[in-house]
Amino acid sequence: MKTCTNKTMKLINRKSKDAQKKLIDHRQIVIIGICALLSMIYLGVSPVRATEEDPTKILYVLWSVHIEGENQSCHETEPCCLGATDYQLGDFVKKDVVGLEALQFLAFWYTDSFGNNPKMHISPAGEFFETEIDEDYGGKAFRRFNWLALGHEIGIQGHAIYRVEDGDRHFCWPRREESEEGIVNKLKTLHEWAEKWEYLGNKVNHAITYTPGVKLETPEVFDGDWQAAEEFLDEVASEIGYKIAFEDWDACIKDNPRGNQRPYYLYKAKYNGGTQMFKIAAQGPVMGSCDTSYPGYDLHPRCETPENAIEHINETIKHMNNDTDPKHFYYYAFMTHALKPLGFPPGSEEEGTDLVFKHLEQLKNSGVTIKYITPKDFVELYYTDPTVTTVAISSITSTTASSGGSVTSDGVSPITARGVCWSTFANPTISDSKTTDGTGTGSFTSSITGLNFGTTYHVRAYANNSGGTAYGSDLTFATLTHSSCPEIYSWDGKKYQFAGSLFTRTHSPESEFFQDQIISPVVPQGDAINFLIKEIDQEESYVNSVAMFYKYGWDLSDDWQSLPFLSAAHNRNGNVMEPLLEKDDKRVYMIPGDEILVKYALPPSGLDGIEFSSVASGYYLWSHETWCEVLALGRQLHVEPGNTVALRAYINNMSTEALPDDAVVRFALGDDPVATIGSVSAACLAPGASQWYSLEWIAPDNFPAGTYTYRASIFLGASDITWKPEYYPTLIDAPSAEKTKEGSCN
Repeated sequence: MKTCTNKTMKLINRKSKDAQKKLIDHRQIVIIGICALLSMIYLGVSPVRATEEDPTKILYVLWSVHIEGENQSCHETEPCCLGATDYQLGDFVKKDVVGLEALQFLAFWYTDSFGNNPKMHISPAGEFFETEIDEDYGGKAFRRFNWLALGHEIGIQGHAIYRVEDGDRHFCWPRREESEEGIVNKLKTLHEWAEKWEYLGNKVNHAITYTPGVKLETPEVFDGDWQAAEEFLDEVASEIGYKIAFEDWDACIKDNPRGNQRPYYLYKAKYNGGTQMFKIAAQGPVMGSCDTSYPGYDLHPRCETPENAIEHINETIKHMNNDTDPKHFYYYAFMTHALKPLGFPPGSEEEGTDLVFKHLEQLKNSGVTIKYITPKDFVELYYTDPTVTTVAISSITSTTASSGGSVTSDGVSPITARGVCWSTFANPTISDSKTTDGTGTGSFTSSITGLNFGTTYHVRAYANNSGGTAYGSDLTFATLTHSSCPEIYSWDGKKYQFAGSLFTRTHSPESEFFQDQIISPVVPQGDAINFLIKEIDQEESYVNSVAMFYKYGWDLSDDWQSLPFLSAAHNRNGNVMEPLLEKDDKRVYMIPGDEILVKYALPPSGLDGIEFSSVASGYYLWSHETWCEVLALGRQLHVEPGNTVALRAYINNMSTEALPDDAVVRFALGDDPVATIGSVSAACLAPGASQWYSLEWIAPDNFPAGTYTYRASIFLGASDITWKPEYYPTLIDAPSAEKTKEGSCN
């Protein structure tokens, strides 16, 4: 066996005059294939054919292609550092684009067990991204192939970064400020440039998989601490939105199931700070010229020979065949630099890549199931999301509601958290307000609190497992309009329950508004029907009259009969029946906490099939007599998803007191005055003073683009104290009949 292996490697490394013009001789390929199969037998590897029901017996192959840009390891002040124009006019196409195209031509020669060509994770450096999006030099990467249509994935490579100096762009990787701040700037800048790359109007960067570049940061920034470098890079990338690290295996330390060895199957690193990152480990490029003799290669290799690669592949298959864990999915991963190849010269990465695919072809033909796959598709295959539904919203009040959900499947890992999340925008996520209501599968109930009155909300149930977060359907509901007027409660046999407000549209007794409202359910107490009037808000009010009417369902007329008024008892002032009998100028004054118990006689034919209606009136006064007015708003806004816009409102404090500490200006986008998107403090605005207030708002990614108007209101706690724009009240102790309060009981 040893003789066969040595002969194979001699054939691989043999130099010939035609090596740069053609692939390895077919006779050599046959010998390599035979020796590879013999090595499988020697290692105890036997082919196991996978089925659709048993994806754990598939060898998944992941191929990372690095586009290195200038590939100049020098400082921007050194002569070896090229300027942007030199790279864009020369090596950009000559090396990077042509090299990538050559690897695609190679991929066309091979297929997996499912008939698919090898898939790349294309991972460019910063120079490539900035050049490709340049109006003058870019737009060449898709000249021959549509990489997205071919099923490849595109991400970023944390090995390079451009720098701006003296107005010119110098790329020069990997030198930059050696600090944690420099690492953050590097990854964020790489992502920003990658996000600008488009083809046919579609974003090219999948923004899921990244190559960290741990080996660049460990020596200086982290003083040789590889795990500290790994954690910091993953935390930064996770904050940007990346979920998969495709890196050399010596940088896959945290939670590696094989400790400090190359892992066989996909796993997830979970850091103490909450960051989680899927790990795919490679060992650099495959090439015959790989130097395996330098000190420390066993701990920090940068490449592998074709012989090493074949051994790693066969060893992985052996472990896969012996593993019965249904959550272990085995893979082989390697990397190639997209350098323009001159044929496939002996010892080159291109030759090594070709030999890897040839060996995989031999394995496939021998019965081993091979599948070429991208990192994002591999992770989606491995970690299935939970299944969760959203329960209908119930028990809605002005500030609370109830919902919940049902987790019917936990995917491939246990549910670690579940609940509901809500927002004033569609499709809320766990980044918005949320509840946490246990773990595991099954049904759960959620209490939604801290809501604004008269506001429309979106709610979704969610469930978390190690694979991510799944959501139920998006349901909407509107909280009840906050009532500043006294409220009326009817007896339901066990307790007094809310039945409506004593409506008014003004602050003036001369312009009171009397409104009918249906009251139900109604249960007698002894020989009377009782109702309770409460002042629950921190405001003062007056009640003018409360008349109760009834009608039987079999009565086809529109005639409502009045119930005889028996009594009205105020909890502080005793009998107040007289001022409540008529719609006149007599009223009952109420302060917060006051109650009036009113009693009516039973109707003559009992309560079966009966309806009740009240005609009631009240008007209210703010305890602190605080009024405000919106004098002007900013211009209409053109909103694009993800963009920041500024909303402005010119507020006038018309009261005789400064606004308290809890005063805020709430901004609502569009025609709905209660669809609040944010607020700013208006504390301490002096009496009679006017001031502009501004809110910087970032439109969510799912927010519809368009031109919007917006509204503004002043709130103290949950109470709106803003006059409608068409009214301009003067500074007096009590409002007049013409003054109308927006958002009051109407």
